[in-house]
Amino acid sequence: MNKNLFIISLLIYAWWPVTAYAQSPVILTDEQGKYTLGLHLAYLADPSGQLTINEVISPQYAHQFIPSQEETLGFGYTKSAYWVRFLVRNDSHHDWLLRVGFPNMNHVDLYLPATGLHKVSGNHLPFSAREVANQNIVFKLPLSPTQTSEVSKNSEVSQTSKTSEVYLRFENEASMTLGLTMWTDEAFAMFCHSESLFLGALYGIIMVMVLYNLFIYLFLWEKEYLYYAVSLIAIVIHRASVNGLTQQYLWPNHQWNSYIIPIFSATFELGIGAFCCANS
Repeated sequence: MNKNLFIISLLIYAWWPVTAYAQSPVILTDEQGKYTLGLHLAYLADPSGQLTINEVISPQYAHQFIPSQEETLGFGYTKSAYWVRFLVRNDSHHDWLLRVGFPNMNHVDLYLPATGLHKVSGNHLPFSAREVANQNIVFKLPLSPTQTSEVSKNSEVSQTSKTSEVYLRFENEASMTLGLTMWTDEAFAMFCHSESLFLGALYGIIMVMVLYNLFIYLFLWEKEYLYYAVSLIAIVIHRASVNGLTQQYLWPNHQWNSYIIPIFSATFELGIGAFCCANS
């Protein structure tokens, strides 16, 4: 009986790492221009922040990654660094981009261990250091396409698919929110165009409201209009900082967003409070 239990325990122990490591790869095709990676990810917390890529890919840590159950991973405010891993197979003829959906990530490292590739980004680097000039953190992801070759004897075509393993390391002083997507160049350009039109219209409408309330204040000298205008200005700067636009256009060589976001959030609340008091 004890011998049987020992054998069963041994089989469970041998089987567990394999299932823990198992991840479904993202298969890129010519028919789709965007892929959400959330359910293809596995993650590893690094409370010390000292793990290296060589340690993370070693057997000691490779089986400690936890498969994601969410489209967007969220770990709240944490001092831990987080490692993310996914598998990808390029069955397309496109070049691909990897987008981090949280613009205010302090440090992001991208690794392709098989090729030795290492790229760095994040809002603690000058904006000019970004590989793609976008308010979000975007990497060019060089992936080997599926190889097609002809077998002359049987006049058949064979394909050799290569699955790449991609690792990312995230470190942040604010919220740890990991929403990752992959895009073709064309799809991403169209998305950025639509996003720019939407944000431009949104901020334009708010700035018209700011000018209108400032005009009324200068004409009537009633403070509630000034308070309301200040609140609108604060929310514009706050949201533009959250969206990464201020670092792109206003202070590309400075890491001020970590301070600007809470300051203008508080300014907005104070302005709204003063506006309500003035109207009470």
